[in-house]
Amino acid sequence: MFNTLRLLVPTVQALVEDDIYNISANWTTEDGLSKKHTLKVGYTYNDEELALLKGIRQEDGSYVYISPKGRQHLCPADKASAYVKAQAEKQAAYQVWQQAQQPAVAVETPKA
Repeated sequence: MFNTLRLLVPTVQALVEDDIYNISANWTTEDGLSKKHTLKVGYTYNDEELALLKGIRQEDGSYVYISPKGRQHLCPADKASAYVKAQAEKQAAYQVWQQAQQPAVAVETPKA
């Protein structure tokens, strides 16, 4: 009867590894072989902007920021360089626009 029950009722296991929750159900056959089903649920959060603005630049050009809660945020080198280039272009366009908004001052030359 125990063997029949073992085929119908799985052993259930719940673990937490690296912020990932694992819930497993394991059925064992009469021959001792197992069939294991695992559900993995996790939550990750990576803020590239936070890493870029508050992080430390790495040798490869990426930026890493570790929050007070210990979470690590990463901005890859390619995105960081694209962001810096885009910001420079926006700044240049803004300066051109700002100069266009200023009224033109005519300089009169004195007549002799």
